[in-house]
Amino acid sequence: MRTAYTSISPVSTTYSTIHHICRLRNLGVDRAIVNVWDTFVYEHPAFVARMDPTRNRREQLEIGVRIIEGVLRSLDIDYRITYLSESWPRMFRKARPTRAFSRVLSSITFRDIKEKASFRYPYFDEFTLSKMNYIIADYLIATYLHEVHPELATAPAAVYLTGERFRVFGKTISSIISKIDPGIGLPDISYVKDFPFITDPVTDVMPSIEMSLQQITTIVASHNASTKMDASSLLELFVVLGDIITEGNYLFEGKKMKSQAVLAHASKNPSKIAAIIAENLVAYHETIRSLAKPRDLATTKSLLVADAKSFDHAVRPLNELKLSILSLCDGRRTSFEIAKELDVPLPTVSVYFGRLRQMGMISTDRRPHRLIKNIVVDLEGMGQERQ
Repeated sequence: MRTAYTSISPVSTTYSTIHHICRLRNLGVDRAIVNVWDTFVYEHPAFVARMDPTRNRREQLEIGVRIIEGVLRSLDIDYRITYLSESWPRMFRKARPTRAFSRVLSSITFRDIKEKASFRYPYFDEFTLSKMNYIIADYLIATYLHEVHPELATAPAAVYLTGERFRVFGKTISSIISKIDPGIGLPDISYVKDFPFITDPVTDVMPSIEMSLQQITTIVASHNASTKMDASSLLELFVVLGDIITEGNYLFEGKKMKSQAVLAHASKNPSKIAAIIAENLVAYHETIRSLAKPRDLATTKSLLVADAKSFDHAVRPLNELKLSILSLCDGRRTSFEIAKELDVPLPTVSVYFGRLRQMGMISTDRRPHRLIKNIVVDLEGMGQERQ
């Protein structure tokens, strides 16, 4: 199975993040692993500034993650969501990626850091050592995906989808891994490039799905005042919005039309370009919101057992009957139907339903779904835990 690995840092849900995700469908892979840089998001002042006081950090982040998942489902991509806060400690429990990480850090010079600090990329304008660590670790997670997430992969990622920020360190990291671990297969690197960024020239904030039409209009107008956008700028943006907006649904003064017709209006009325961009961004955001509706089916995940406690919780209690019940929990059968199919008493199945729900393995629906797709026991990790 060819797997693509990529990461996102949804400080806010912008069209840059959505376009990044949409690039996955053109990579010729069977599955995508999307790693959410939650630790990076939590430390970013823009995320902190827009925090809803009624939610904690994780709840706030999950709003954006649900939107991303809606886009992934619309692309008909088999995907798994992981989080950097989970992948990071897993990586450092493994000898090979830990050694590579240390070797890369010892090879990065202040000249590299200075070059990175001046690299134009939203949310990376103030470069810190922690961000450099994230960039290095991210590629190592992709390269050693089968070690960091053995429940999701049996080999390194075939493709590493990343933004321009990786170019500064990419050659150094790849070269070091090839030298110290020549048997590892490095992922092919695919860059999301030539992207039309629209940002407020003062705050560097991009339009996002959380904003109103007025807020987006203000940002676009400020950007236009400093860059003087024209019809070609609009064309570049439409290429990106075309990930979501279908032809014939672009807007000019509230009327739907084909992209070329809107571009023609923009060429004749350059003073209206900012307004055209703003209304089409809002339409783009509305379409994305419609994709983020709750799933009809419960989400399944892979479970990694890497210590004795999780083994006692997830593996030891499973007997032959529980496994048989789990195999039939596909969302189509009730407890009565499962009991009949297995030829066991209904009270017995009902008791086991309760235990499996307590273990977090099936949903609470009348016709339950499995919440665990597979269980992987990391014997190497358990061995290191005892040392």
